[in-house]
Amino acid sequence: MLKNKRVGIILACVLMLSGCGNASRVGSKLTNENGVDKVLSSQVAAENDKKADNTGTGEETTVNENRASSVDAEKKMEKTDTNTNVEAAADVDIDLTVMSSDMVYATVYQLMFESEDYVGKTIKIKGTYYATWYERTQQYYHCVIIKDATACCSQGIEFIWGDGSHVYPDEYPADETEVEVVGEFEIYTEDGYEYCRLKNASLKTV
Repeated sequence: MLKNKRVGIILACVLMLSGCGNASRVGSKLTNENGVDKVLSSQVAAENDKKADNTGTGEETTVNENRASSVDAEKKMEKTDTNTNVEAAADVDIDLTVMSSDMVYATVYQLMFESEDYVGKTIKIKGTYYATWYERTQQYYHCVIIKDATACCSQGIEFIWGDGSHVYPDEYPADETEVEVVGEFEIYTEDGYEYCRLKNASLKTV
């Protein structure tokens, strides 16, 4: 399904093999019609439209203000999640499996655009597993894809299972298998782009 395509994520992912950092230098190996690149591009475009609409009115909305609003919204959602007595595992810094779809979107967006702040954090994610072959590097990449509540957009995160010695496809689940992955967030450079992924990750089907 994703073979021979460069997929995003934020993300999402795909996280979806998501390019990370400033939008001007985002690169991705995962792309699909509703992938992370599209989600993030739409978000950036929306922010730019808001700035353009408010120019000259004295009500210009900056990207930082938009992010601040996003953080406020996340805190409210996080409080709601806490009130349902759902808690993240003690050894996990960011548990996307206990978040609402809106919270997951906001979190993955931050992972992509404020990547340096999350390096070294342990992240837990649950979604659909996919492997994709990238012709330029002659290797497979593995990711977890999360769909939003309406299933119209996807966000994904690339991961390295353990030390990377697991054999594909023999030891990996089939594409579209629901999995749970826990790993350490990192930024790496390849083919002239910066990417985000979870390294030393555990993988299990759910």
